[in-house]
Amino acid sequence: MKHYLFALLIAVLLSGCGGNYYSVSVDSLIDKETIQSATLDKHLIVPKAQIDANDLQYKEVKTKVISSLKTAGISVSDDLDQVGRIIVLDYGIIDGKEKLNNTTTPVYGITHFGKNGIPVYGLVGFQNTPTSSTEYRRWLGLKCYIFTHNLDEPFGDIQWQISVVSDGSSSDFRTVLPYLIKGLEAYLLKDSQGKKEMSFEENN
Repeated sequence: MKHYLFALLIAVLLSGCGGNYYSVSVDSLIDKETIQSATLDKHLIVPKAQIDANDLQYKEVKTKVISSLKTAGISVSDDLDQVGRIIVLDYGIIDGKEKLNNTTTPVYGITHFGKNGIPVYGLVGFQNTPTSSTEYRRWLGLKCYIFTHNLDEPFGDIQWQISVVSDGSSSDFRTVLPYLIKGLEAYLLKDSQGKKEMSFEENN
């Protein structure tokens, strides 16, 4: 019985060690000729067409993005006379999809009999249990264009773009936003050379 209780205690301790993690996929591209000048121009941030610029969530996301841009040396301005580039900000969450999984749990029991026929307890196998969960896609994206100063056609050539995507069980975009921002900051003004997977522990 002591062996069984010890094994059970280890299993409980291990199950409590892991925190909740958020995984993100980052895809960043940049026109290499613009890298040197990217931090020289001032940038105007505008929402993608379907996003309301007066929406409070947009203002929250914009504030966090501006902080990340400034950390990367990218200056932001609302003065059109000073602006040389426009950054289009996109974000959102897609309705959840059901995802089927198998949950594996350890099974404990008698492994063998010791001296005097006393049973010895321990891990005897694993049990697979079908489960289902709802998965949501959350994303944050930026595209930077040359500002033509022609208000009828303000967008010139694209200079750089970055998208950060996260799939997971949380339907609360604000909960996931800090980890989307972390992925954004990791590859701002960098070529990711394809999609890069990153993982962040919750609250870290």
